[in-house]
Amino acid sequence: MQDRTDLSEKEFAEKVNALIITKDTEYQISAATVLSIEDPIGYGDTFRTGLLFGLMNKLDLDTTDCIASLMSAIKIEHKGTQNHHLA
Repeated sequence: MQDRTDLSEKEFAEKVNALIITKDTEYQISAATVLSIEDPIGYGDTFRTGLLFGLMNKLDLDTTDCIASLMSAIKIEHKGTQNHHLA
């Protein structure tokens, strides 16, 4: 993003509600257990959706990661991208 915007990390961070930089610090996220692998396509997008949900709702990182991981597991257990339901 810096290459495209010519903004520093600080300048960019001032323009957004959340900024995740994937360097310097490593954060371990536990994967939720899946019962079956039906369709892994789209699980990354689903993970990001859970991550953004947690950030937007000001949840702590542990809770946010659990939500993102669980949503990804639910997606993997179902075929298609928008046909799964939470009970």
